[in-house]
Amino acid sequence: MKWIFDKKTHVFLGERSVQVRGDGGDSGVIKRGTVTYTSAVMKRAIVDDIKQTPTEGD
Repeated sequence: MKWIFDKKTHVFLGERSVQVRGDGGDSGVIKRGTVTYTSAVMKRAIVDDIKQTPTEGD
C-alpha cells in the first residue's frame, strides 16, 4: 500500500495498493502492476473538540 501526499504541501491525499507478484495458479489471477485498491480524501473539516463532527454546511 502506498500513501499519496501533495508534493508541495505534504497533505495526505489518499492511498493506493498495487499487485506486486506475478505468480501462477490461484494467486496469479491478478496481473503484476494491477491497481487493486484506491481511496481519496474528498473533503476535510476542522472541529473544536474530540468526537465532534462537522456540520453539513461546512
